Amino acid sequence: MRVFVTAVSLFCAGVALHWIVWHVRLPKRQTRSLLLILLGSLAAAMPVLLCSRWLGSAWPWRICNCAAVAQFHVAASFAYAAFYSALEGASPSMCILTCVDRAAETGCTRQELIDSVHRLGSIESRLDAMVRDEMIVQNGAVTRLTNKGSTWARAFCAWRRVLSLPKGG
Repeated sequence: MRVFVTAVSLFCAGVALHWIVWHVRLPKRQTRSLLLILLGSLAAAMPVLLCSRWLGSAWPWRICNCAAVAQFHVAASFAYAAFYSALEGASPSMCILTCVDRAAETGCTRQELIDSVHRLGSIESRLDAMVRDEMIVQNGAVTRLTNKGSTWARAFCAWRRVLSLPKGG
C-alpha cells in the first residue's frame, strides 16, 4: 500500500507542478513541457525514494519498490499527456456532449448539434498545435510530417494494428 500511495502522491505532485507552471506562463510547446515536468518530478524524487526508509528497509525491496513507483509514474505521465492533448483542442464528441448538456431538459436538434461542431474550428486549432509541437510543417498548401511526427504516426499505426482497429483516424 505504501508503494501505491507513494506513486500516486508523486504523480499528483507532478500534476500540481504542471498546473502551477501553466498558471504562471503557458509554454509554447505544451506537450513537451508537460512530459518534462512530469518525468522530471520522477527523476528528482528517485534519489530521495532510494534513500528513504518509507518504501522498505531491505535493499532489494527498496529497488523493486522504486521500480514499481517509476513504472506507475511513467505510465500515468504518458496517459495524462495523451489525455491533456485531447483536452487541449476541442473535440467534436465533447462539443456535442456539452451542447446537449447546456440545452438541459429542452434538448437539441440534430442540426443544432451539427452547427455547434462546425463552429468548433477544431481542425485549424489542431493543425496549429501540431505545427507548434513540431509534428508537422506547412509550406504553403503542402503539409508534411517532421521526423517526430513520423515517429508518432508509426507508433499510432502499430498500436492500431495490435488492437485490430480499422485504418483511419
